[in-house]
Amino acid sequence: MGSKSRYWLVLAMLACATARAQELQTSAEIPREILSNDRASVEFTKDIGGRILSYHLAGRDNVLLLSEAVKHEVMPRHDVDAPFIQYNGAIVWLGPQSDWWKYQTLNLVRRLLAPEWPPDPYLIYADNALTHNSGTSVSLRGIDSPVSGVRVDKDIALQPDGSLYLRANMTNVSDSPVNWDLWFLARVSPDARVYVPSADPDTMRIQDFQPELYDRPAYSFVDGLLSLAPKDVAADRAGRQGKFMLGVRQPWIASFYAGQLLLISFEKVPPAYIHPRQAPVELYVNQDRNFPAIGVIELETHSALRELYPGETFSAWQHWYLFDYSGSDDEAEQIAFLRSVLGDGF
Repeated sequence: MGSKSRYWLVLAMLACATARAQELQTSAEIPREILSNDRASVEFTKDIGGRILSYHLAGRDNVLLLSEAVKHEVMPRHDVDAPFIQYNGAIVWLGPQSDWWKYQTLNLVRRLLAPEWPPDPYLIYADNALTHNSGTSVSLRGIDSPVSGVRVDKDIALQPDGSLYLRANMTNVSDSPVNWDLWFLARVSPDARVYVPSADPDTMRIQDFQPELYDRPAYSFVDGLLSLAPKDVAADRAGRQGKFMLGVRQPWIASFYAGQLLLISFEKVPPAYIHPRQAPVELYVNQDRNFPAIGVIELETHSALRELYPGETFSAWQHWYLFDYSGSDDEAEQIAFLRSVLGDGF
């Protein structure tokens, strides 16, 4: 088949897949469960991939971002033609993104085009099984994905001090070796102030999206930190959008929002163990003037890339901490607060 014929065949198949993707299963509301103590509360669902929906100090507002889809929209399909629905909260993907659809055989269009979007629907939409619930900790068992060849299970544990321990366990359920990393994402408001201890500003990569329409998100380097702050959008621009990919000198990400500091710690991975198209920490920012509901900052970390033989399991973790913050949005004041909380870990 000539290249032009192949091109039009792929387009036709993509059109058919898109049409099928419009068929959605509807439901009233996504079920939720709560873990809480006198310090903090976390809300999660075993559905839509097994994700965290809310985390906050007792009596305070959620520091994570949720979309309206969580409240009253559809329960998603989790087949290979499923469309992406932005529920937000915190979820686990696999990296590298460039390999998401390369090796599966269920969707020929996506295998041929190897798109970097959407993520594996079996991992982010399928209902998980709740295999343990103590009131302060739960274990969720995912389903076997024919797209990625793995199953991702999760442990969520609220600690007595109000911190939150997350562990993802990836098992190869296929009959061939697979190569993936565990990619943690927590979505927060585009109005949050975010800081990351950059290893070397000169090695940071920035991906721009539709630069003819969107400005790059505003950022600066202060006291060894990458600092992201919301900025007004120029009148002739659609918004601000971009992704920051960087190594870190200390393994944490900080987000100030709703009078609380969310501090995410994780295992520090040498850059040599990270896929070259990813980074130890990635921050995606979308601030859209015309569609503010899709605004988001994604706080992302990657584990080491790991080859797993059939039946093998690999795990990665994050530990979240919350602190009450009564200060202002002033950058210097927030950095001083981070120093007081982190000490030598700053």
